[in-house]
Amino acid sequence: MAINKKEVELIQSNLHCLCYSPGPIDGLLGRRTEGAFSLWQIDSGFEDIVTLKDELEKIEKQSSRIENLNSNAQENKDIISMTFSSKEALIEAVCIYGPKFSLNLKAHWAYVLATIEWETNRSFLPIEEAYYIYGGTPSQDDGKWQERESWRKRNFHYYPYYGRGYVQLTWERNYKFYANLFGISLEQMVKKALEPGASLFVILHGMSVGYFGQSIHQHITKNKYDFENARRCVNGLDHAKDIAKLAKSWMKKI
Repeated sequence: MAINKKEVELIQSNLHCLCYSPGPIDGLLGRRTEGAFSLWQIDSGFEDIVTLKDELEKIEKQSSRIENLNSNAQENKDIISMTFSSKEALIEAVCIYGPKFSLNLKAHWAYVLATIEWETNRSFLPIEEAYYIYGGTPSQDDGKWQERESWRKRNFHYYPYYGRGYVQLTWERNYKFYANLFGISLEQMVKKALEPGASLFVILHGMSVGYFGQSIHQHITKNKYDFENARRCVNGLDHAKDIAKLAKSWMKKI
């Protein structure tokens, strides 16, 4: 069955909400819409489904989850402004604020914490990609940040939108999405991504709605704990087994 103009407009609107730049919302299935859709397919792990018609329900659900979580602006602001004085405070925050992002299960919290543990090299601090260059550590300001930043500028083609935070927020499109959500400039978001509250918001929000790939709800439910494939909600299957092992350990700790 061919997709109609109204459905194309709906897909364009949802792609726009997800920051995939489909062009004007005009109901016309042009190259920009097809390109944006293809990119969303790849990012979300749905490459095997080949038609817009088949994907309409999936993309609507993802966009709807984002709109629902975006609706409580004041509560979002409260979370974004939080700071954590210790690893224990961060763990508590994940368990308290997870449900506000529909992460209601202990298994959800365990997987979030496992991801934070892995992505921050067990420091549980918001970190910058390649922090270790020139002997750097996550928790110590050794006066060599400018040298590391120069190295990143030379080596990262996506500079300055390199990985930051608990989940290593990367790429201009993703920074732009959260800048819009936070109501700040793109330049401000580059700095904000390293703040504990903002970084916590990004990982909880992104995992729940499936912004970075698939939603965690596809893999962790009341009846299923697929910690290995849950990695698809962040970064494909990169180190999936390692993080799954950590998640199982967190299930015993929280």
